[in-house]
Amino acid sequence: MRNFEMPDILNLKRPNETLVIAHRGFASGCRENTIAAFDKAISIGADMIELDVRKTRDNRFIVFHNSRLEDMPISGLRFDELRRMGRSLGYEIPKLDEALQFIGNRALLDIEIKEVGHEKEIIEIILNRLKTDRFIISSFNDHSIKTAKNINRNITTGLILGSEKPKNLIATRLSEIFPFFRLKKTGADILVPHWKILRIWEISGFVSLRRNIIVWTVNEENHLRRLMKKGIAGVITNSPDLALRIKRNML
Repeated sequence: MRNFEMPDILNLKRPNETLVIAHRGFASGCRENTIAAFDKAISIGADMIELDVRKTRDNRFIVFHNSRLEDMPISGLRFDELRRMGRSLGYEIPKLDEALQFIGNRALLDIEIKEVGHEKEIIEIILNRLKTDRFIISSFNDHSIKTAKNINRNITTGLILGSEKPKNLIATRLSEIFPFFRLKKTGADILVPHWKILRIWEISGFVSLRRNIIVWTVNEENHLRRLMKKGIAGVITNSPDLALRIKRNML
């Protein structure tokens, strides 16, 4: 795989700093993608928080990962129904704007768009709360990345690689291992590969892109330490407390 250089658009404080990105917040003792999880991530000093956005039947944008709740499609439920269902399960499902207001400027944000077609509405909500240097927009979907860039060129975008169940397995995996065409087509600033894809890149020499790579989801201590030593731009992790401890010991 040939070298492919991109500028360091994350503007990190230190040349080889690795951002610790709390996956759906820090869900130790609480539910992921909730205000409680975001509060814990902020309290331990996570550099960035990753969260997921979906749209309800009554056109509310919520922070939620799965496409269904209790076997009911999120897109087919009103927000008040979802919130009531969440409360019955012991947690509060936040609206996107509520999450943005709570987090504010206390952490950077990696906002993953889960569904195509709502990019403009989502970005309007985000820009009402945050400047473009406080967040990135990420997605598995090329269209969402390209659309975000067309809406505002100052938005940093991340193309996520490592689809769990792609419709066309072989074609998708090849496009993830050799993502140059997709990079050009989408205008993505950052590649966000699953750690298994990064292993393939390391063998092929593609790791020269490390200042524009955010890896998901890395939880093991040795793996976190190894990636930080390589100067990877960011690690998305379910164990941000561990990752921060490793990072501090390396400074």
